[in-house]
Formats: sequence, C-alpha cells, structure tokens
Amino acid sequence: MSSSVHAPFEFVAGHVVASLDGRRVLVDTGSPVSFGRVEHVQIGDGARAIASGVLGFTVETAAEHIRKLPGVAPDFGVDVLLGTDLLWGHQLLLDFPSRTLRIGPSTRQDRAPGGSSRTRFLVEDLTVGGGGVLALVDTGAPVSYLSSQHTDGATVSGWARDFFHGGGDFQVPLRVVPALFRGRGVEVGFAEPPVSVWMAMRLLGVEAIVGTDLLEQLGSVALDLVG
Repeated sequence: MSSSVHAPFEFVAGHVVASLDGRRVLVDTGSPVSFGRVEHVQIGDGARAIASGVLGFTVETAAEHIRKLPGVAPDFGVDVLLGTDLLWGHQLLLDFPSRTLRIGPSTRQDRAPGGSSRTRFLVEDLTVGGGGVLALVDTGAPVSYLSSQHTDGATVSGWARDFFHGGGDFQVPLRVVPALFRGRGVEVGFAEPPVSVWMAMRLLGVEAIVGTDLLEQLGSVALDLVG
C-alpha cells in the first residue's frame, strides 16, 4: 500500500470498527490473520484476498460475542476482521477523540524503541511496579491484561466482560496498578487473564496486553507494525 487510507471508526464496547471500502472492518492487531464474509478487502491501492475464518472462528462469531457486551446493539455486525497479515509494514494512527483512523506506510524501517515483533505481533514495554514487562499491543482487546504476579495485593476495582477464541465469554476482575506506557503514566484497571488468555500470553512471551482502554488514554496513538 503506497497511499494512506483515512476512515472514521466507531468505538463499540472497546472495539475499533472502521468504515473501509464501504465495509465495516474490525481492526485487530491481536489477530495474525484477516478474514471476513467477502473474498477480498481493498486497502489503499490494492485488493488482498482474505480467508472466510480461522479454525471455525468467523466475523459472525466475533460479532456474536461482541453483541453480548454491555451497550452493544442487538443488530451489531462486521464484514471483515483486519489482522496483522495485511497491516504489517504499515502504521496505524488511531485518533480516539475524533474517532478517525489512518492506515499508511510505516514511518520506521526498524522496530520501535523498546518494542519487538513476535510472528507479526506488536510487542512493547510496559512499566509496572517499577519494572518493565513485555506487552502485546492489541486493538482487538477492549480491556488490558496483566499477569497476576504483578497485581497481587491490589484491590478489585470492578469487573469486565470479554471473550477469547477457544476460551468463550468470561467475566474478569479488574485491579488498578500504576503503570507507564511509552513514558506516560496511565491509570487503568488491569484484568486478571483467564487460563485461555494466559496460555496465549505465555506462547508469545508477554506478561501483559495493552488494550484499547489504555490506548484511548493516550488520545492519539501511532502503531508502527514493523520488525
């Protein structure tokens, strides 16, 4: 993709749903695969083929889970889930106040400072309790997660509902832990990862997931998917 794409997005229960090429697109940097109810997706100058689903997980399945979250309309749906297979090598600029998304060529040819890629996942540093941990930056996660070893002793501040492919729908406790992300202090209730999420985190070698609840606090955030 040589040109940039600008699109408005809806923020639906913490999920970024952009209007791209006349389709409703769920932007998910936590998915290494794009899929949808169409055979191709047009981004910028080219059309790319996409799968209909992954191991039985389709956009219909994702929409069904999202419809169970608080405040979501019963007719909510998406046409495409856009993952890092198509986003890799590009920059996402998410402007939460204006609800706009820009997808363009990455401005970097190397990894972002303190970050790395794991099989086309965006991994960056998150500072908690005075120490650094590796965190997956996941625009498909409405809540952020943190290994329980870093939240021991923290009071439960609330509860959140979420879902995970293979793990189904679940409710998790939230614990507020002081944190720094990209040098900025953030205040977010980190969710305790259920077994399914924790196993995925272990496979990636991360101890945290930075979700859209944390990213939104940054206002406008650039994600360079390179490495």
